[in-house]
Amino acid sequence: MPMRPSRAVRVLEHRLDTLLDHVEGARAGHVEDVHQARVASRRLREALPVVGASAPRRVLRRGRRRVRRLTQALGPVREMDVALGVLSEEAAASDEHAHAALAVQRRVDRERARRRAALLDALAPAEIAATVEAVREVGHRMGPGAAAWHAALAHRTSVRAAALRASVEAAGLLYSSGALHAVRIAAKKLRYALELARDLRAARSTRAVETLKDVQETLGRLHDLDVLAGFANGTADGDEMAGAESALVNHLQAEARRLHADYLENRHRLLAIAATAATRVPATIRRAHRPARAAAAADPRR
Repeated sequence: MPMRPSRAVRVLEHRLDTLLDHVEGARAGHVEDVHQARVASRRLREALPVVGASAPRRVLRRGRRRVRRLTQALGPVREMDVALGVLSEEAAASDEHAHAALAVQRRVDRERARRRAALLDALAPAEIAATVEAVREVGHRMGPGAAAWHAALAHRTSVRAAALRASVEAAGLLYSSGALHAVRIAAKKLRYALELARDLRAARSTRAVETLKDVQETLGRLHDLDVLAGFANGTADGDEMAGAESALVNHLQAEARRLHADYLENRHRLLAIAATAATRVPATIRRAHRPARAAAAADPRR
């Protein structure tokens, strides 16, 4: 009878299957499938260096490179999808901004078509097949036991937490879209690390994950508004249109500053989560491996 795959390999396979569930829809241009495929690829990227900590470096490097390319192709299209969604909301909510929103939409549509060409290359059947092979090889080539991935997970969580704390402190209290985007990315990466710890049953993290998700969504919306304002700034044609688009940009920037105020209210919670994830969570992950080591040492068959 074949041996049952380890928990780490099962988690890796589940993340890969989730990605594959959305590939066809993303290839067809479905907005939700592009989004879900991107999220799945990021979760897979977080799992690979942990599950593959004991795999040959060449094998792990290949798997990570294949999935990273997919994420990088999905992200730019997803950014345009979100921009188009915000524009639709603005056009429906305000007659004042409807004309300008439609003008900006045409430019965003053109940019999305350009970015989608790169995505279709990354989603080609041969590329997906090569990605699946590379990811599965990581699971097949990992060494026996759980010591390596426990250690890798503890270290990775600590590093992600330190990065979040540093980005929050660097952003300070003033509005800066670039610095806030860095906080969003750091929060997202720590969230995925904690989700992985939860799914591997190495640490509990549900409340922290929910908080990180909420803040990530706030900062994500802020980033989307900032990107959209950049598009709106470059589409004016004539004084009347310039005035309409200027009003739209002012509206988007006002909404972004309101979201910044929401972020500041939760800033202390991010720092608290980062502090816990830097020390207590890694310690919990390391303790989770001790019973297995003790049982193996006591096993008279060994």
